[in-house]
Formats: sequence, structure tokens, C-alpha cells
Amino acid sequence: MALPQETVDELTKKHGEISVIRYLDRDVVLRKPTAAEYKRFRAISFNEKKRDVALETITRDTMVHPSGAEVDALFERYPAVGEAVGPEALRMVGLVEADIKK
Repeated sequence: MALPQETVDELTKKHGEISVIRYLDRDVVLRKPTAAEYKRFRAISFNEKKRDVALETITRDTMVHPSGAEVDALFERYPAVGEAVGPEALRMVGLVEADIKK
């Protein structure tokens, strides 16, 4: 289900930079991660025993829609949601390919 523009505007006002992502049959919204959240993601991603939950963690940390129990239900129904939308959270903190000039 597509989010009404009013909801998008309210989330933008509350959280600043957001990204609306169409995931299967619904819109999910991520806000830009904080520096601390990104550092936590990096720490988890470099820990061999926890690496598999790194994208889920940053996705859960930054998902502002849906919220609460709906997030848990979304991850229960679609366990790969973190891998599907988490890279967008990383893009918002600048993790993109750089065009390096020689």
C-alpha cells in the first residue's frame, strides 16, 4: 500500500532526510542513520559471528514506517527485508561508489 503524501511529509518533518522504498506490497520508510548507528553497523559487520545481522540491525534502527510491532511482523513474514532495503540506509550515510580520478 502506498503511503499518503501527508504521511511522507510528517515523517520528513519529524526525521529529516528519509527514503520511501517500495518493498513487495508496501512502502517502508527509512530515516538517515546517525553516525553512532553507522559505527554500530560497521562493528557488527566486521564481527564474524554477528556479520549476518548487520543489515537487519541498521534497517531496524532506521525504519520509521511501519513502526513498533509492525516492524517485527514484517521481519517475521519477510526475513530478508534487511538485505533488501538496508543498503538504502547505507547510501544515505554516503556509502556509495566514488568516482576516483587518477
